[in-house]
Amino acid sequence: MIDVVIISDAKNTAYAEMTQKAVDTANQDSGVNVIVVESKQATYINAKTVRTTEPFNYNKYLNIGASYGKNPYIAFCNNDLIFYKGWTGIIELMFEKGVNSAAPFSTN
Repeated sequence: MIDVVIISDAKNTAYAEMTQKAVDTANQDSGVNVIVVESKQATYINAKTVRTTEPFNYNKYLNIGASYGKNPYIAFCNNDLIFYKGWTGIIELMFEKGVNSAAPFSTN
């Protein structure tokens, strides 16, 4: 249903743990494919971890993650997000309303 691309620059254990919590909470809903693009050596459970030697670059990392996706929808996310059970319901609402793109401050 949806690819969740999370970018990470886990400079220390706390950052890696924060990213893992984002992965864990994103996976609460079914149909979620989590992809983490990581600039360090961290590996994430229940996610496709993509390591790159490219210098950390927000937009470039999002594009790298998107290239590993397989679903019709993509959520581009920071590694400090906490997802709540049922969060993927937004996709059904977007489909129902004919909305193809959304952002936190979208007028749609």
